[in-house]
Amino acid sequence: MLSSRSSRWIYAGLVAALVLAACGGGSSTTTNGSSASADGVVIEGGTGLFGECLRTAFFDPFTAETGIEVLEAPEDSGMARTQLAVDTGTYEVDVEQLDSASQLEEFGEDLLEPIDYSLVPRDEIIDGLALTYGVGVNPNAFVVAYNEEFLPEGERPDSIEDYFDLEKFPGKRGLFEFAESHWIALALLADGVPPEDIIPFDFDRAFAKLDTIKDELVFASSGTDMRALLDSGETPLQITFASRVKESQDAGFPAGAAWDGFSIFANFLAIPRDNPNVDAAMDLVAFISRSDVSGGMSGCVGVGPANAEATVDPAAEPFLPTSHLDQRHVVLSSDDAVAWMTGNEEEIFNRYQAWKTG
Repeated sequence: MLSSRSSRWIYAGLVAALVLAACGGGSSTTTNGSSASADGVVIEGGTGLFGECLRTAFFDPFTAETGIEVLEAPEDSGMARTQLAVDTGTYEVDVEQLDSASQLEEFGEDLLEPIDYSLVPRDEIIDGLALTYGVGVNPNAFVVAYNEEFLPEGERPDSIEDYFDLEKFPGKRGLFEFAESHWIALALLADGVPPEDIIPFDFDRAFAKLDTIKDELVFASSGTDMRALLDSGETPLQITFASRVKESQDAGFPAGAAWDGFSIFANFLAIPRDNPNVDAAMDLVAFISRSDVSGGMSGCVGVGPANAEATVDPAAEPFLPTSHLDQRHVVLSSDDAVAWMTGNEEEIFNRYQAWKTG
């Protein structure tokens, strides 16, 4: 049976779903409750503008190239649907978009098909997003964002260290209430820990660094709230979604991002184990992961490709993690990171909450 353990330590896919769903309302197309035949494939879709972009960037082009119809199932953040499919042999969905890599670590061997990397271009995928039982899709990044109208004259942050520099940049900082592993990792990065040494977390060192700005932190619960704090100048310096910085710029605000020190997150495409429609499902996963397809969402909602060699929309390129992989960054979904964090998720959550409320 499905474990009750949560994925609190990263919230990566949930974060992505929240921020991208905010691009528009509406509901996704649902299936009739049965898995598609060889002439069709069912994938977890999205809502509003994000859902529309999935179809125009990935689903319709796949049908045009292969003749295989793509149907959409409602979003489902957990593993219950996959568990039920494997237990009963009735598959409502052929390709799931999982919330985080922790689900792949915890349930992959029992509930998911291994990704066929003879079809999916593993060497082209961002390091940490090509895993045994899932491959990343539509990665975003947590970056240091700023509103230059409210910063000291002539000063602009250019690194994660600047987020913690109260002398150079005095005043309030924005931070999300969730995604605690990202803040621990970025605090360590700002304190001089190389990206390759972030895992396992040195909790004392991370929280000592976070303590230096704790009195200036303003916590937000959504991407919408965080962007409002940035645009108004209430927190002219914050760590937020790179896609939200683009939204602020597009709306005419003097917003920018510092990319020296950022954290990548993504959803993961995964296929339920023993799925009779596995061939069509794997073909769809491979198609979405191709370099000529993976960047298709960038011009629609400003999220990046998982394929580092993908063609992207030029207007969105500065805001995509694939444009900054030569700068310091962390990917908390690598095999080693996921294995350690899954085994220590309770400590991560509890220690962060104790720090935040203490």
